[in-house]
Amino acid sequence: MKNSRFIFTIALFFIQIPLFAQLQQTRSIAQRSMDSRSLASSYEAEISQKEKLLAQQVYRYNHSSTADKAQLKKQVEQSLFTLFDLDIQKKEANVRAIEEQLSQLRNREEYAHKAEDIRRVEQNLSEIRKDIATRKQNRNKIVQKRLIELLGK
Repeated sequence: MKNSRFIFTIALFFIQIPLFAQLQQTRSIAQRSMDSRSLASSYEAEISQKEKLLAQQVYRYNHSSTADKAQLKKQVEQSLFTLFDLDIQKKEANVRAIEEQLSQLRNREEYAHKAEDIRRVEQNLSEIRKDIATRKQNRNKIVQKRLIELLGK
């Protein structure tokens, strides 16, 4: 009886090791996902704060004398550049987080049947990366267009 209990304990131990490793891996993926979500929400909070500041600057510009408009226009433009950069950083952080999660899924056997779905997501991420690169190249044009939209000149 003692021998069978010992063998059962050993067998249970060896069964639990892979299950524990799988649980740890799942927790790790979940933690990284939560980290990326908190990073995205911190970007969103900062973007929201900067958008409020921009709205105040635009209001001041629209209600200021002609002498102050040049300085206020530069402030609005600087805020637009800051917002643009934050938005790009948020998008890049989201892409990195999704890429990391995909690489984890790609290496797990239970997701082997989802290879086509993973490939489609990777293709979409590639398109998003190209869009980000294009936006970075056109940063000045995009900001100047938005400046004209906000200030009317």
